[in-house]
Amino acid sequence: ILILSEKADYTVLDSLLGKDIKKYFEPSSGAILQFGFTNKNYWINFTVENSTNDSLWLEFENAYIPFVKLYSVSENGTIDSTIAGYKIPLKNKTIKSHYQIFPLKKGKYNYYAYLKPLMHPIPVNIYEAEKYKIKTSKETLIYGVYIGILFFTIALNIFLFITLKKRYYLFFSILIFLYLGSSLSVMEGYILYLFPKTDLMNWYKIVPVLDMPALLLYCMSVLDIK
Repeated sequence: ILILSEKADYTVLDSLLGKDIKKYFEPSSGAILQFGFTNKNYWINFTVENSTNDSLWLEFENAYIPFVKLYSVSENGTIDSTIAGYKIPLKNKTIKSHYQIFPLKKGKYNYYAYLKPLMHPIPVNIYEAEKYKIKTSKETLIYGVYIGILFFTIALNIFLFITLKKRYYLFFSILIFLYLGSSLSVMEGYILYLFPKTDLMNWYKIVPVLDMPALLLYCMSVLDIK
């Protein structure tokens, strides 16, 4: 995978191909791209040759990419593009997912992805389409069980608060609810399935801030700090 930090105002692939800047691309250290916290835009370049009959899907395993546009360039110079990102409604995505998923063409193509990574590492994966569907189905089932356990924990602690009149049960249920919010919105981005127009960056700023006083209140009530 080759990476180019956008030093000029490239907005379309024609601008990129029209200049001799291919030599400025630098190889990544691996299939997990590390950009840190940044407001820069990047070009990512790689080539895939699919000579099989399998349908392949490209996955940028990161929900916190606001916009990514994938250009596919054939050997004869034909250019197609597809968009994804959390600011793109799920209904407008080619493949409906909180991650950024793109179908890859059969044959040999040169791919350019234009994106703003913002934060978190970006694992870049290629899956056979059917295997990816099975993988996501298993993950959805596991996550559903996980959410069910957390809701049971919240309900149990609210019941104990009402019964025993101990405030730390209430604070613990609030803490678990905020942890659930962190998991859905800050860590994985699953909240997009419930609220497709959600701006994930707003949740990223709000939820961790709410976690801190909730945790502090719980600790103070458990330790009976005066």
